[in-house]
Amino acid sequence: SKLQSAASFELSPQALATSATELVSTNQSSLRIAEPLADGGIGPRRGLVSLIDPHSINNLSEGRKSRAKPPPQIQGDGLKDLLMPLEILFKGANFAVLPFWLLLLVAPRWRGTQLLVHGPAVVLLLTPIYAYMLFGYGPSPQNVDMTTLYGVMSAFTAPHVVVAGWIHYLIFDLFIGAWEARDALRLHIPQLFVIPCLLATLVVGPVGLLLYLIVRFITRGVIQYDETVSAESRS
Repeated sequence: SKLQSAASFELSPQALATSATELVSTNQSSLRIAEPLADGGIGPRRGLVSLIDPHSINNLSEGRKSRAKPPPQIQGDGLKDLLMPLEILFKGANFAVLPFWLLLLVAPRWRGTQLLVHGPAVVLLLTPIYAYMLFGYGPSPQNVDMTTLYGVMSAFTAPHVVVAGWIHYLIFDLFIGAWEARDALRLHIPQLFVIPCLLATLVVGPVGLLLYLIVRFITRGVIQYDETVSAESRS
């Protein structure tokens, strides 16, 4: 029998797990631990009967690791509900800057554009939300290091940091777009040439800025960012 073929010494947990696995593979439903008898035979260890199943074997072979279950993963509708406040802030920030871009595109000379877009309105509107996302909304992600790629990727594993980063882009892209529109008015660059630059700056900020600088150089021969230079002073 399987019991009679067992070793005549006490098994270590690792050896016991290996032996138990072999017994289970031969359709044995239980294992009675063996110990040596006085006459040299093999008998069952008194009072110790262990039913072996894959779960207990795994625990025994891995040094009886903690049976604590991992935290439940939030998926599906539960995840959407959890992110809903951040989703509202994300969309709200996007819609908040669109009127300012529209003014730059269609009414760059209007006094309202000068007051709203070229003033602190956007900064006052979005910066408090940005600061709250970074410093007040939730705990900071672990392993954040802005000097390494991995550290920056770790920062953006938190949804509220992603929202803060997106608001960061919105504010500075609009700031660059406002400068382009203001600079084009000063240099009398036709608005028809400026519109593609503004649209590109809205979508892919650095590319739009580069495009405007090229248009600026081709139409007015200006390379420097000096805002004291006007079209009249160059003529």
